[in-house]
Amino acid sequence: MDVTRTCSVEECDRSHEARGFCPMHYKRFMAHGTPTLPKRVKPSCSVNGCELTVRARGWCSKHYKRWQYRGGDPAEHMHHRPLVERLTRRLAAGGKDGSCLEWTGARHWKGYGQIGTEDGSLAYVHRVAWELAHSQSVPDGMFVCHHCDNPPCCNPEHLFLGTAMDNTQDMVRKGRAPWQRTRGAA
Repeated sequence: MDVTRTCSVEECDRSHEARGFCPMHYKRFMAHGTPTLPKRVKPSCSVNGCELTVRARGWCSKHYKRWQYRGGDPAEHMHHRPLVERLTRRLAAGGKDGSCLEWTGARHWKGYGQIGTEDGSLAYVHRVAWELAHSQSVPDGMFVCHHCDNPPCCNPEHLFLGTAMDNTQDMVRKGRAPWQRTRGAA
């Protein structure tokens, strides 16, 4: 009758090798003096309320990347700042002598700046700039057009309200319509 001895560690059903342990637990015993290793407790992010595992500097990946990108306090989220402050932080220097104030943040594929609003949606920055400058919202059916034809520009002096027809007529008047472009021009 062959009775196979099993490892003496609880919840281990592997066969015995030496000193009452299976090969894995025996190697641990020889290396560390104990067959079982204490469970590693991974430290959590030092930002209040964040339970994610630490990546670097005591912060999780999210807060560490936020610190790398913006500096300052990684617990302070950009979207918790007022819209005006977020807008002004991302404007390139300029606009004093009538030049364009270019948006340096996220852009639509056509070049128009985009910013998150308080309700969580995205808005075009030039529309937000016009609304802030004129203390009213853009009426339904109206567009905020650029005198300067520079999509990332947010200078309120360069923006005007117009209909789709006004925008098209402005494009034709300036020679920017697709049929007005010369082929092969750089």
